[in-house]
Formats: sequence, C-alpha cells, structure tokens
Amino acid sequence: MVAQRRVAGVRFRAAGRIFYYDAGELDLHLSDLVVVDSEQGPQVGRVVIAPDQVLAVGLTGPMQRIARRATSDDLGEGPESAHDQ
Repeated sequence: MVAQRRVAGVRFRAAGRIFYYDAGELDLHLSDLVVVDSEQGPQVGRVVIAPDQVLAVGLTGPMQRIARRATSDDLGEGPESAHDQ
C-alpha cells in the first residue's frame, strides 16, 4: 500500500493564492500559522485548508514540506497580513 501524503493549503496574504505543502507529521488545523522555507528565506503563512480537507490524488511531483508551526519569534519576520487575518 502506498503511503498517503498529507497536504495543507497555505496562504501568505489575506486574499492571495493558495500554495500546497507537505504537512508531514504536523498536526495542523485551519488558521494555524506555519513556517515554510522559500527562496526568499523563511516565510510565515496561514493554513487555509487543513490536511484532512485536501485530496492529494491530483497533486503530483515533489512537494516542499512545512518546516514547523510558527512561534511568537517568527511573527515579526513574516508578512503582516499572515497574523492580521
């Protein structure tokens, strides 16, 4: 049996595009703040689609993993909209 990938939908701006990331073993829920490593460095985003809401069947290829939940230290580094939503 093939292991099912756990995928979360993350937004970095209030009305921005949703990006899909591998949630790994993180227990994520709607509105959780998470950190994703990007080419611009660590970015804070908000979970807008929880892993149990995503059907990963149509998502193929390699997928970047969510690094961790955001901490209070991270909130000063991310876009203001991530914690103003």
